[in-house]
Amino acid sequence: MPDDRKKTALLLSLIGLTAIVAYLPALQAGFIWDDDDYIENNVALQTWSGVLRIWSDPTSIPQWYPLVHTSFWIEYRLWGPDTLGYHINNLILHLASCGMPADMASPPWHAGGAHRHARAAIHRVLSSV
Repeated sequence: MPDDRKKTALLLSLIGLTAIVAYLPALQAGFIWDDDDYIENNVALQTWSGVLRIWSDPTSIPQWYPLVHTSFWIEYRLWGPDTLGYHINNLILHLASCGMPADMASPPWHAGGAHRHARAAIHRVLSSV
């Protein structure tokens, strides 16, 4: 593995580890804020026909975000009302999004545009926690 790729892998690993450590307490937490309306008390998530209602009846869900509620419907099928599954899925999606800035293609230590790369690295770290 070339030296630059090792540095990139190390940087991404450190960012990922930082995010995991920051979110560890959330893995043991329950639902918060409006989660009771969005998940726990949402009848549309609890039935197999609910996914059709999510897309066809805007009053079947607290706010009409059919894609969001479809993902909740799928998650409810996987782990029911157990919060751990939702938190792990959220952490995985969060970690994936932290590595998505376009500046990821070229590591921050390449010559030229060092300030742009430094800003991208700072963004990745701050958005991971």
